Amino acid sequence: MAKQAATKNLRQLSNRHALVSVFLFAILIGTVSFDYYSTSTDIQGLQALHQDQPRLGHFAATLSHMLSPVDDFMISGDSNDRARQATSFIAFQHAYSEVASLPGFNKPDMNAQLKQIYDLMQRVQGIATGILEDQGAHPRDLALVAHALVATAQARAGKMAQGLDDALQRQGQDIQSRMTLLT
Repeated sequence: MAKQAATKNLRQLSNRHALVSVFLFAILIGTVSFDYYSTSTDIQGLQALHQDQPRLGHFAATLSHMLSPVDDFMISGDSNDRARQATSFIAFQHAYSEVASLPGFNKPDMNAQLKQIYDLMQRVQGIATGILEDQGAHPRDLALVAHALVATAQARAGKMAQGLDDALQRQGQDIQSRMTLLT
C-alpha cells in the first residue's frame, strides 16, 4: 500500500512537471514568436527609411534649381526667367511636401529641421523675385546672398541625411542582434 502511494505521488509529481514544462515551453514559443513579429515589423520600418533616404537626397538637389532662372536672368535679362522661377519654387514646394509627408520624418526634430530649410528657401524665393523684378539696387550681391542661403539649406539637408544614415545603422545593428538572439 505504501509502495502504491509512493508510485502514485511520483506519477502525480511527474505529470505536474510535464505540465509545467509544456506551459514554460508554450511561454517560450510565444515570446520568440512575439519578438520575431516585432523584429519583422522593425525590418519593414527600416526598409521604409532606406526608401526615404534617396528622396531626401533628391530634395537637397532640387534646392539649387531655384537659382538657375536667377542666374540665367543675370546673364541674359530674359523675362521668361520669371516664369521659370515661379515653376522652380512650385517644384521645391512639391518636393518639400513629399519629404515632409514621409513616415521617417514625422519626428519633431526632423520636422523642425525641414521647417528651417523651408524658411530659408522662402527667403531665397523673396530675393529671387526681387532680382527678377529689378527691385534690388545690387542684384549681384543679392544673388550671392541667395546662393549662400541655398548652400545653408543644402548643408542642413545633408545633416538630416547623416542623421537618417546614423539611425539606419543603429536600427540595423539592433535588428541584427535581435535576429541572432532569436536564432
